Amino acid sequence: MANQGTTAYEAYSSTTEIELMTIGTNDSGPNRGFCFVVYSTQAGTAEIFWIDPHDGTHRSVQTKACSATTVQVIDFDFRLSRAVLKFTPDAATAGTVSAEGLAYGG
Repeated sequence: MANQGTTAYEAYSSTTEIELMTIGTNDSGPNRGFCFVVYSTQAGTAEIFWIDPHDGTHRSVQTKACSATTVQVIDFDFRLSRAVLKFTPDAATAGTVSAEGLAYGG
């Protein structure tokens, strides 16, 4: 059975952090890693967080600067039970961000 991805699309007009998606494990255990594709009409920063299973806290594990109108691919090849992708625009101008995330096994 093939892995199924998660998609997100958000409009923004401020520099407020946007939580785009949460992806993670199924009942069979942790994933081997995650791959995210991010595209924004404005520059910003994409950040991957591990969700601490004990208290639910989001803990940053990787950040990536995203240029405007450029596809960014972030591959996090490390076992995590769940991950959150967030995006923070660099400027308070109107824009949109699209993302797709895939957890893969191994």
